[in-house]
Amino acid sequence: MKLRFLPVLVLSTVASLSAAPITATTGDLGHNVIYDPWTFSVDLNLTTPSNTLPATLTVKYGMWNGSEDNVGVILNGIVVGNFLTNNGYVKPGPLTTDFDVTGLLQDGANTVSFIGEPEQDYVIGQVDLAYDNSGDAPGVPEPSTFLFVCSALPGIMLLRRKKEQ
Repeated sequence: MKLRFLPVLVLSTVASLSAAPITATTGDLGHNVIYDPWTFSVDLNLTTPSNTLPATLTVKYGMWNGSEDNVGVILNGIVVGNFLTNNGYVKPGPLTTDFDVTGLLQDGANTVSFIGEPEQDYVIGQVDLAYDNSGDAPGVPEPSTFLFVCSALPGIMLLRRKKEQ
């Protein structure tokens, strides 16, 4: 009785160590009223952000004095959007808006600027930048899987030779 062994190919991968998303934040800026000049900037320091994985800029804001203000948002010199401050910061309370900033991040300082109208006073209460730096490399085969595949190759070649004879 002949025993036949059929090599079985099993591939497993170890997913890249995916860290939870990282948030760089200004923290609560309180009633940070923007008067004159009507621009305001903050720097958020990032460490090796991925520019292919999603990144989100979140701004907490409101109106301080005036009826409404259309405020432009700029990240590293690129306009990412705007928001309308037509809601009181204290009453009824601040609003938040998210901006997709995937692909716009840089290692180190990232400058977020806000530009409003000079006659209106608005509040930037907090700025958060959530990103991932786990990389987007595909999983890497385990060393044992590689060894198993390599050890199975001679068996496959032997079976093929026997079949051809």
